[in-house]
Amino acid sequence: MKALVTGAAGHLGTALTELLVTRGHHVRASLRGSSDPVKSEPLRKLGVEIVEADIQDAAAMARAAQGMDALFHLAAVFRFVTDDPEAIIQPAVQGAENALRAAKEAGIPRVVLTSSAVAVGTRRRPDRPLDERDWNDAAKNAYGRAKTLAERKAWALADEVGVELVCMNPTCLLGPGFTRHTPITLPIAQMLDGALPVAVALAANYVDTRDVALAHLAAMEKPQASGRYLLSGERKRYVEMARALKALLPDAKPPSLEIPRALLPLALAGDWLLHKATKAPRLLSRDMIEDYSDDQVEYSSARAAAELGWAPRPFEQSLVDTAGFILEHTPAAYA
Repeated sequence: MKALVTGAAGHLGTALTELLVTRGHHVRASLRGSSDPVKSEPLRKLGVEIVEADIQDAAAMARAAQGMDALFHLAAVFRFVTDDPEAIIQPAVQGAENALRAAKEAGIPRVVLTSSAVAVGTRRRPDRPLDERDWNDAAKNAYGRAKTLAERKAWALADEVGVELVCMNPTCLLGPGFTRHTPITLPIAQMLDGALPVAVALAANYVDTRDVALAHLAAMEKPQASGRYLLSGERKRYVEMARALKALLPDAKPPSLEIPRALLPLALAGDWLLHKATKAPRLLSRDMIEDYSDDQVEYSSARAAAELGWAPRPFEQSLVDTAGFILEHTPAAYA
């Protein structure tokens, strides 16, 4: 298989590219800023073809897709906190459109697009776990809006241009192999060195990039794969993650106290002050707390299990592998 992977230098992109190479496929890795050795060197070590392609540049995407017979569209801006929502939303929507149009022009029959569980939903249902039937059209946080709008756009356009589309909807990504922190991995780094004094009363479901990469490959290779696939692992509160980290790595310095939900506005203020004082990336925002503060959300990955043969590895394994990678490589913080 000759596969174009957009966003190949990202956390999931690195895992998918490595998997494809291991399985003997030819990979064309597209990224913005390919001349940056921090981004490109891990890909060069894998021996893949690297091309420069901004997902918002339709012509560049069309060139990148030529000669390929598979397209994995992963590239997106991953931020939960921003002063400019359109800087997250517009690249997601335009990138999805450009990827599908490039696939059509290049004669690529199927696109596997990385969406997110946030496009499925972030609040519990009273009757059942969230699954592929659900949509997060009420999202307020820019990232949730971006993923929902981009996936909606992709489905409409796939029908219009006649390209097969399969969407993957993973929860929060753990796992090794990243050059720059994400909003998910940075708190783990802060827990390791004692830079996170308290845990906020938030919870999330976690899944390993290596398992998500396997699901992407199965979605491309299995002719019967179709529609959306929700990929979710265990749900953990921040304080539970901190305790697990301490149990797995005794030298870690995670917080032992949790800020109650009623005091989350104070945590928001503290996060903003820390950002101003140290230039550390912001991890909290008012709309983020509103969208992601339901700690009883349940997701079902039954469809992925049944149709793709997919199963996530244990949370503790992903956590210790992520922490070990951080300790060994010291990735940079995201801007």
